[in-house]
Amino acid sequence: MNADVEKIASNRDLPQLEALLQNITYARLDRDDMERFGDEHFSENFLKLFRLSQMSIEYLIYTQNYLECLTRALDMQYKNAYEQTKEIRDKIQRYNTELSNLKKENQIKQKTLSTYEYLIKIPKEGDHS
Repeated sequence: MNADVEKIASNRDLPQLEALLQNITYARLDRDDMERFGDEHFSENFLKLFRLSQMSIEYLIYTQNYLECLTRALDMQYKNAYEQTKEIRDKIQRYNTELSNLKKENQIKQKTLSTYEYLIKIPKEGDHS
């Protein structure tokens, strides 16, 4: 294993850790691979592998927590936007109802005004000018 575990840990080298995570996750080791390393190399490589696995798990936990926080924040934004949209829709509905009522009232007043205008134009009885 060629990875410098301490350097990765001290520099928080996430790209290198992610690359190693892929290798660790999909590695296929069998008994022959283990025998090739021998006893002295096995313990050194096993410690590296174990430490890399720990850092990978820490990274995954951190990423999971970050994504959970992000999801909660986005959920709150969505709920706020939904509530604002609902309030705006309700306001529009009230304004449309008010507009409809004002249009009806305007029509009635226009008819009344037309009636008054008509009455003004009719000559009064006894007015023979």
